[in-house]
Amino acid sequence: MDHKAVENAWAKMPFASSLSSKVNTAMVDTLSAVGNPVSVKIGKPIIAQDDKHIDRGFIIVSGSFSVLKNGAPSMIKEAPELIGEMSHINPRHERTAEVRSESDVVAIFFDWKELFSGLEERLSEEEVGQLTDALKQHAWDHFTES
Repeated sequence: MDHKAVENAWAKMPFASSLSSKVNTAMVDTLSAVGNPVSVKIGKPIIAQDDKHIDRGFIIVSGSFSVLKNGAPSMIKEAPELIGEMSHINPRHERTAEVRSESDVVAIFFDWKELFSGLEERLSEEEVGQLTDALKQHAWDHFTES
Protein backbone atom coordinates (compact mmCIF):
# COMPACT_ATOMS: atom_id res chain seq x y z
CA MET A 1 0.00 0.00 0.00
CA ASP A 2 1.24 3.49 -0.82
CA HIS A 3 2.99 4.87 2.28
CA LYS A 4 1.85 8.48 1.75
CA ALA A 5 -1.80 7.43 1.33
CA VAL A 6 -1.62 5.41 4.55
CA GLU A 7 0.08 8.27 6.38
CA ASN A 8 -2.62 10.74 5.26
CA ALA A 9 -5.44 8.36 6.25
CA TRP A 10 -3.94 7.49 9.64
CA ALA A 11 -3.29 11.15 10.51
CA LYS A 12 -7.04 11.77 10.23
CA MET A 13 -7.96 9.11 12.80
CA PRO A 14 -9.42 10.93 15.81
CA PHE A 15 -7.22 9.14 18.34
CA ALA A 16 -3.90 9.35 16.43
CA SER A 17 -3.07 12.66 18.12
CA SER A 18 -3.16 10.93 21.51
CA LEU A 19 -0.38 8.52 20.47
CA SER A 20 3.35 9.16 20.41
CA SER A 21 5.13 9.93 17.17
CA LYS A 22 6.90 6.57 17.38
CA VAL A 23 3.61 4.65 17.70
CA ASN A 24 2.03 6.59 14.83
CA THR A 25 5.09 6.03 12.62
CA ALA A 26 5.09 2.31 13.42
CA MET A 27 1.38 2.10 12.62
CA VAL A 28 1.83 3.85 9.26
CA ASP A 29 4.88 1.75 8.36
CA THR A 30 3.14 -1.50 9.33
CA LEU A 31 -0.13 -0.62 7.61
CA SER A 32 1.85 0.27 4.48
CA ALA A 33 3.44 -3.18 4.59
CA VAL A 34 0.35 -5.28 5.37
CA GLY A 35 -2.55 -3.12 4.11
CA ASN A 36 -4.20 -3.45 0.74
CA PRO A 37 -6.34 -0.92 -1.10
CA VAL A 38 -9.92 -1.97 -1.70
CA SER A 39 -12.82 -0.29 -3.50
CA VAL A 40 -16.41 -0.97 -2.52
CA LYS A 41 -19.26 0.04 -4.83
CA ILE A 42 -22.31 1.88 -3.51
CA GLY A 43 -24.76 -0.37 -1.65
CA LYS A 44 -22.29 -3.23 -1.14
CA PRO A 45 -21.39 -4.58 2.32
CA ILE A 46 -18.02 -3.72 3.79
CA ILE A 47 -18.59 -5.81 6.93
CA ALA A 48 -21.50 -8.19 7.53
CA GLN A 49 -22.68 -8.61 11.11
CA ASP A 50 -22.37 -12.39 10.86
CA ASP A 51 -19.01 -12.22 9.05
CA LYS A 52 -16.78 -15.03 10.31
CA HIS A 53 -13.61 -13.24 9.13
CA ILE A 54 -13.23 -11.33 12.38
CA ASP A 55 -9.59 -10.46 11.92
CA ARG A 56 -10.31 -7.97 9.14
CA GLY A 57 -9.99 -4.26 9.73
CA PHE A 58 -10.52 -1.31 7.43
CA ILE A 59 -9.57 2.33 7.32
CA ILE A 60 -12.17 4.08 5.22
CA VAL A 61 -10.21 6.62 3.19
CA SER A 62 -13.02 8.16 1.15
CA GLY A 63 -16.76 7.83 0.77
CA SER A 64 -19.70 7.36 3.10
CA PHE A 65 -21.07 4.28 4.77
CA SER A 66 -23.90 3.20 7.05
CA VAL A 67 -23.60 1.29 10.30
CA LEU A 68 -26.48 -0.87 11.51
CA LYS A 69 -26.17 -2.25 15.04
CA ASN A 70 -28.61 -4.94 16.18
CA GLY A 71 -31.80 -3.30 14.98
CA ALA A 72 -30.86 0.25 16.01
CA PRO A 73 -31.45 2.94 13.39
CA SER A 74 -28.57 3.04 10.93
CA MET A 75 -26.00 5.80 11.18
CA ILE A 76 -24.49 7.39 8.08
CA LYS A 77 -20.79 8.17 8.52
CA GLU A 78 -18.13 9.79 6.37
CA ALA A 79 -14.49 8.91 5.83
CA PRO A 80 -11.99 8.86 7.34
CA GLU A 81 -12.80 6.14 9.85
CA LEU A 82 -11.35 2.96 11.30
CA ILE A 83 -13.84 0.09 11.32
CA GLY A 84 -13.63 -3.54 12.35
CA GLU A 85 -11.82 -2.77 15.58
CA MET A 86 -14.72 -4.00 17.69
CA SER A 87 -14.26 -7.62 16.65
CA HIS A 88 -10.55 -7.34 17.41
CA ILE A 89 -11.23 -5.92 20.89
CA ASN A 90 -14.46 -7.86 21.66
CA PRO A 91 -13.57 -10.87 23.82
CA ARG A 92 -16.38 -12.85 22.18
CA HIS A 93 -14.87 -12.02 18.79
CA GLU A 94 -18.17 -11.40 17.06
CA ARG A 95 -19.07 -8.70 14.61
CA THR A 96 -21.42 -6.29 16.36
CA ALA A 97 -22.55 -4.24 13.35
CA GLU A 98 -23.12 -4.35 9.63
CA VAL A 99 -21.29 -1.73 7.58
CA ARG A 100 -22.53 -0.96 4.06
CA SER A 101 -21.25 1.57 1.52
CA GLU A 102 -23.55 4.53 0.90
CA SER A 103 -21.29 5.82 -1.89
CA ASP A 104 -18.30 4.38 -3.67
CA VAL A 105 -15.78 3.74 -0.87
CA VAL A 106 -12.01 3.49 -0.94
CA ALA A 107 -10.46 1.74 2.04
CA ILE A 108 -7.29 0.17 3.36
CA PHE A 109 -7.95 -3.48 4.23
CA PHE A 110 -5.74 -5.32 6.73
CA ASP A 111 -5.58 -8.37 8.97
CA TRP A 112 -5.42 -7.51 12.69
CA LYS A 113 -3.06 -10.40 13.55
CA GLU A 114 -0.68 -9.48 10.77
CA LEU A 115 -0.83 -5.82 11.77
CA PHE A 116 -0.04 -6.50 15.42
CA SER A 117 2.70 -8.96 14.52
CA GLY A 118 4.40 -6.17 12.56
CA LEU A 119 3.82 -3.65 15.33
CA GLU A 120 5.34 -5.95 17.94
CA GLU A 121 8.55 -5.98 15.87
CA ARG A 122 8.66 -2.17 15.87
CA LEU A 123 7.35 -1.22 19.31
CA SER A 124 7.87 -2.08 22.96
CA GLU A 125 5.19 -3.96 24.85
CA GLU A 126 4.24 -0.72 26.59
CA GLU A 127 3.85 1.12 23.27
CA VAL A 128 1.70 -1.69 21.82
CA GLY A 129 -0.37 -1.42 25.01
CA GLN A 130 -0.86 2.32 24.44
CA LEU A 131 -2.12 1.65 20.92
CA THR A 132 -4.38 -1.15 22.17
CA ASP A 133 -5.83 1.18 24.81
CA ALA A 134 -6.54 3.83 22.16
CA LEU A 135 -8.23 1.20 19.96
CA LYS A 136 -10.33 0.02 22.91
CA GLN A 137 -11.48 3.58 23.57
CA HIS A 138 -12.24 4.03 19.86
CA ALA A 139 -14.25 0.77 19.90
CA TRP A 140 -16.12 1.89 23.01
CA ASP A 141 -16.89 5.24 21.36
CA HIS A 142 -18.31 3.32 18.36
CA PHE A 143 -20.28 0.99 20.59
CA THR A 144 -21.97 3.84 22.48
CA GLU A 145 -22.74 5.91 19.38
CA SER A 146 -26.36 6.18 18.43
